[in-house]
Amino acid sequence: MLRGYQKMPNNTKEAKALPAAEGALGRWKRWFSVKDHRYTAARLALMLALALFALAMLRQDRARDLDFAAVSARMAAETAGQDVAAQDANGFQSRFGISPEGVGDWLYYASDAVMDVTELLVARGEPAQLDRLQAAVEDHLAAQLEGFRNYGPEQVALLERAILWQRGGCLFYAVSGRADQWERVFLSCLR
Repeated sequence: MLRGYQKMPNNTKEAKALPAAEGALGRWKRWFSVKDHRYTAARLALMLALALFALAMLRQDRARDLDFAAVSARMAAETAGQDVAAQDANGFQSRFGISPEGVGDWLYYASDAVMDVTELLVARGEPAQLDRLQAAVEDHLAAQLEGFRNYGPEQVALLERAILWQRGGCLFYAVSGRADQWERVFLSCLR
């Protein structure tokens, strides 16, 4: 006899009486009495919880609620002591090779010195626009790494520790000795 299953009664009177007497609760109790079934139920419950959590995280978009003027003010205060200047659309396009017109809100600080790779870019927009911008930033970063590889070891070290991520309708890119601090300030604006 298989474990967890009852032998069906032979006569029809007993067969008709068994399901009514057992009820739905009894069938579930009998199903859960099998050890493998309990593990299966636990795994299914865990998978469902993880799927719901992932769905909630993907649907959460704090970028819509982000006050970009406040972000700009905070980031301007953070970059005040650095040798970086706010760049306009021309500076943006010359560095990344794409026009910022497709991106919603953005701010970009960069050093005007030839041997300084310090940069800060924060952008908000649609995922397709940010994907395009992230690809351009990755190309820009790779080109800078290649360009400074042989004669700018300090700059290469900064470029190798560059921070670039896209999440929830926002893109963040920083190359600096203070990139971690800039990232913390930006993340505090998202909360």
